[in-house]
Amino acid sequence: MSLLLFDEIASMETWSDNTDVTLTPFSLPLSVIRRYNIPFQAGSHHAVSPFCCVLPPFIDLLTFPPARLALQLAWNTAWHSGIDNLLEKLHGVSTDDTEFHPDLKLSEAQGVSLRALHPPAALQDCLQSIVSAAGHRSVTAALSRLRLHLLMEHLALPHTPTLSCRDTLTSLGWQAAVTR
Repeated sequence: MSLLLFDEIASMETWSDNTDVTLTPFSLPLSVIRRYNIPFQAGSHHAVSPFCCVLPPFIDLLTFPPARLALQLAWNTAWHSGIDNLLEKLHGVSTDDTEFHPDLKLSEAQGVSLRALHPPAALQDCLQSIVSAAGHRSVTAALSRLRLHLLMEHLALPHTPTLSCRDTLTSLGWQAAVTR
């Protein structure tokens, strides 16, 4: 392939009608030059691809915060057979069972943020807040959160699969909460 590219670039003046063609310098990736025995001296560029993400050499990836958080979420979701079961476990009474490594357990703050970001759980919390509200201010805050979730669903890209907030609200029976 490299020889075909070189031949095409080298013979550009031959088939081009314009003699003032400015040739771009022909170069090959350094990995290609090192791997293959090319019979000519070609210029080289980028020893490491600019599209490659090089991570710092960590001894343990659990010390790298984004990787640790992703592993915690993936582990807990798989351990509890889905995000719905995980949210039920986090919302219920904690028994502090040590079935897996303590570093992989989700913190209480992570559980609250996960519950707020999962649309069915967040809508259920909004309706529960409306039902158990002590005053107008807490009802207004819950209705604002409910409108925010409906707005986010409306603004989502059309090709992005999302959980339908309208279907979730219909299954939760929102009429009783709002008539209160």
